[in-house]
Amino acid sequence: MVDPNTAKEVAQVAAVLLKELGLLEKMNEFLLRPTKHTIILLGASGTGKTSFCRRLRGLVPYVPREMRSRVSESVKGKLKGKLKLKIIETPGQIIEPFSIHRRQSISKAMREPNLGIINVVSYGYHEGNVVSNRAITKNNTVKQRFLENRRHEEILLLDEWKNTLCAPGGPARWLITVCSKADLWWTPTEHSPILQYYDEGAYYDNLGQSKNIDTSVFPFSSHDQQFFDLVRMSGYYTDNMRIRDEAALIARILSNFARVEA
Repeated sequence: MVDPNTAKEVAQVAAVLLKELGLLEKMNEFLLRPTKHTIILLGASGTGKTSFCRRLRGLVPYVPREMRSRVSESVKGKLKGKLKLKIIETPGQIIEPFSIHRRQSISKAMREPNLGIINVVSYGYHEGNVVSNRAITKNNTVKQRFLENRRHEEILLLDEWKNTLCAPGGPARWLITVCSKADLWWTPTEHSPILQYYDEGAYYDNLGQSKNIDTSVFPFSSHDQQFFDLVRMSGYYTDNMRIRDEAALIARILSNFARVEA
């Protein structure tokens, strides 16, 4: 389990954020409703979907790099201890049979009445099942071509769902893009351009019908981990930032579902 003190601090910060939005009182009433809510978790292999899902459920987020999700999995739980939630976690590999499992889950999600999408990206810092020398130089720096190719893969995967789940009359009511692995890319001068890439850059340009629904972008880091266990973290991302980012994301998920039901 995640440290109980950390979980408590996340909940407290989330409550403060909801209060700032003027939603705290309404949220307490909303959380008591019996309605079930569904999130489909999408994103390329290695972006950290499983770690993110485990963190969201209050579990230890660490997942060994060699472990890749091979089939879709639905897990049920409660967010903030009350909101009934089903999370559909999908495999991210672009080749078959993984892509078949993912597309089947996307088709099934079309029948979900209260659906939100969380698309996990990492600005190219997703490892997947490749040898480290494809991504890392002899000097233990990241190859920019590797990052560019990975970002291109993130955009290609949008085509599988952006114009179905998010089309007029489609089931998706909101989309949150989670830019994971902030411990690797966040710096005082670089974090804004990276988030801007997803908020209004090439990624946003390729969102298609997703632009018709509520969209937002959040930084996130499930835990500290070197890239391929070789490239150091940025050194600027702190535990307090992790707590703040997690709380902001939880507050946004709750408020998104509440707005849908309003």
